[in-house]
Amino acid sequence: MSNITIAERAGELATLPADILLAQLNSFTTDHMFTETYTGPGRGDIQDTFEQNLARMFATGATPRLSGVQIKAPMFLDADGTLMPSTGKPFTHILKPASTSGFEALPAIEWQSMELSRAAGFTAPAIALVSMPDGMPAALVVERFGIRTSLDDIRRLVLEDMTSILGVRAEDKYTGAMEQIASALRPLSTDADADLLLLLRRALFGWLIAAGDMRLKNMARF
Repeated sequence: MSNITIAERAGELATLPADILLAQLNSFTTDHMFTETYTGPGRGDIQDTFEQNLARMFATGATPRLSGVQIKAPMFLDADGTLMPSTGKPFTHILKPASTSGFEALPAIEWQSMELSRAAGFTAPAIALVSMPDGMPAALVVERFGIRTSLDDIRRLVLEDMTSILGVRAEDKYTGAMEQIASALRPLSTDADADLLLLLRRALFGWLIAAGDMRLKNMARF
């Protein structure tokens, strides 16, 4: 998902929604569950999307993997607590519904892993489990960490993943080692000792929870 919209004329910019966080997810969360209204896609929409993603993956001959088929939907949480698709609206949250074929519990597992990381002292975004329609398993909703909080918010977060930093080809994003990442990170950091210790802690934590997706594309600095 990209957060960049290209407008052909300057006048079109005024009609584009400003990505500003109008409501915080924690304000509508009790016991880790989203408590307000969900008006996003239901079972039919999600299953159709899953089948299309799966068909595209097999068409390219790629090896089946979770990161290639996990569904993600851009959402907007309004000030009243309604979670809806972000079509024509600010993109403030990411919805990750359950997949099929044995991945039904994935949102709950990801929620648990993120809460464990928070308890271990890592920075983690606001998250919640969302009750879904049509008898579907709960989905995970994640608040975007890089979004502005007001029109006066002038922060600009530049994020670069390790595939780019190491200069490897996209098809090699599953290669690499922590030692390579550490070597590349040291000259770029303003506090190398602290950042390398953080990298070591994240690698150890990932091993402890059996994280299977700590690849170059999913690791970045900003």
